[in-house]
Amino acid sequence: MFAAKKKIGFKKLALTTLTLLGTSFLGLEIDASPVLARDPVDVVCPNRLEVNNSSELKVPYCANKLLNGGEQPDTTVKRAVIVVHGTNRNADDYYDRMRDAAIKAGKLDETIIISPQFLLQEDKDKFDFGEDFLHWTNGGWKRGDKSRSANERTSSFVVANYIMSRLVDKNAYPNLTSITIAGHSAGAQYAHRLAFGSKETDIPTRYIVANPSSYLYLDNKRRVEGTLDEFQVPSDKEISNCPDYNEYKYGFQDINSYLEAVGEDKAKKQYAQRKVVYLLGEEDDNPNSSSLDKKCPAMLQGEHRFERGTIYYNYLQQFYGSSITANHSKVTVPGVGHSSTQMFNSDEGVQTIFADTADIPSTPTPDPTPNPDPTPNPDTTTSEILEVTDGWDEKDGKTLSDDDKVSVAKRSDNDWLDLESDKFLSFQFRNNIPTNATIKSVKISVEHYEEEDISPNSVVFEIGGGALKTPDIISKKSMPVLEGESKEQVVEWDVTSEIQTIDRLKDLKLVVRNTGKNGKKIKIDSVFVSVEYR
Repeated sequence: MFAAKKKIGFKKLALTTLTLLGTSFLGLEIDASPVLARDPVDVVCPNRLEVNNSSELKVPYCANKLLNGGEQPDTTVKRAVIVVHGTNRNADDYYDRMRDAAIKAGKLDETIIISPQFLLQEDKDKFDFGEDFLHWTNGGWKRGDKSRSANERTSSFVVANYIMSRLVDKNAYPNLTSITIAGHSAGAQYAHRLAFGSKETDIPTRYIVANPSSYLYLDNKRRVEGTLDEFQVPSDKEISNCPDYNEYKYGFQDINSYLEAVGEDKAKKQYAQRKVVYLLGEEDDNPNSSSLDKKCPAMLQGEHRFERGTIYYNYLQQFYGSSITANHSKVTVPGVGHSSTQMFNSDEGVQTIFADTADIPSTPTPDPTPNPDPTPNPDTTTSEILEVTDGWDEKDGKTLSDDDKVSVAKRSDNDWLDLESDKFLSFQFRNNIPTNATIKSVKISVEHYEEEDISPNSVVFEIGGGALKTPDIISKKSMPVLEGESKEQVVEWDVTSEIQTIDRLKDLKLVVRNTGKNGKKIKIDSVFVSVEYR
């Protein structure tokens, strides 16, 4: 568990409720990123946005000024900063960090700072929030996917669009001259992808993309290994090892419903017209960082965050031409690694976030020397996500690959595998852990729920090895029953004591068994294995 923070209140925070008239898009959301179970947040921001398409659905936010409804114009506001939290969803901390940056810039009195908070189911459960609060999967909010609430489902990008629509209201903020959307790490993933599809306003807007783990590429080319500025389509072997390398959120294949509604061509054209700053910490260069995306599509973008940002900036010049540097710039921060506090409050961060648009540096900084074969520190623990490569469906009597269902098991996307009563599904996993590694932990994660009125104790997980159809079971565990789609969540099983060697890990099979007898199904949304090793 994360250490609890004793945080009583916020500096100059106000409580209000607003009506959000964002659009909820229909369609399938495809989440190619792992959706790890997370500890609930310690603090929920006190202010509320309300999504009011057909029911009252709320999004918390922290702010130093109320989002004005236009009843009384706020003539003091000249600039707005929307700051997006990281994967821990601690919007209160991100608000505080941006407020400190505004004070350092001498711009606090004329700036409205807004930090929306994208909740997970775990957060709602802890604070006893009902279905009038939107929630997303941990991977979904970062990429603009729709919320998972039982009532209205809305893209997380609609929240930013709505906030901007309120800010540009001249009846509310007649003297507003600029909007900045800033994010670090997971928040930078959000800001970066939002820029492809955000709604246009008549107020100059810029996007600060600070140290994300991955980027959205515009075609099927990736960097040539060992280079920073050469790009080509990956080799047949690379594609065979990483067939989903160009799927959204890494590429434009199978984009989500939000960007599909925008249109691929428009999104790419719009991105070139956006003002975007890639704010990169020069010491965010650890290839073994536990929070770094190490899935194969991300690894094709570079070895670590600083290299990935450098490569992506070079890639944009290859894709769009050198004219892209008129709107897109790269700013590096010496002596800073993966820290939102240090990034936002650095001299470079403050200047980038609070400078007038014309004053933002636009000259590319020198490229680092590539390190194509970093030597892992033997004392450093490395984390890896192992995806499903195939499985066996006892009911249909065929493999998942034969039935074209492997992708269903890999993605958190509201497209479920149905597990019937008295049947099982088994899974095997991709494994690229070094053969000389020492296993530190192995955890099975299954995102699922059960149809209502399913028999008690119907969900059983088993692990073993051997054939998918008839695996040799070495351990089993009865898991909690999660009745109803609104209860869907990622359930984790620590199997470290059973999987202590690389050979056993490579042969790992997971069996999910429905022992019920009343015809009710287990609905499986995604399956993956989290491994830590040295």
